[in-house]
Amino acid sequence: MVRTGENRIIRGLPYTILSLLFGWWGIPWGPKHTVESIRTNLRGGKDVTDEVMSVVAGYVLFKETEKERLK
Repeated sequence: MVRTGENRIIRGLPYTILSLLFGWWGIPWGPKHTVESIRTNLRGGKDVTDEVMSVVAGYVLFKETEKERLK
């Protein structure tokens, strides 16, 4: 996760370097997935905010339901 004001490309640089060094060795799909992951990292990654927030909202709803059930 990246905070407001942080550079997404700089934050993902260590993972890009790891992919460049070690990602190619997964046979047969290593080179294909390595190129895809490097491309994604250099474009700033994927925005998963909606997915994370839906999980958090589901957890909050679950806890509220549990509280009501135990009363």
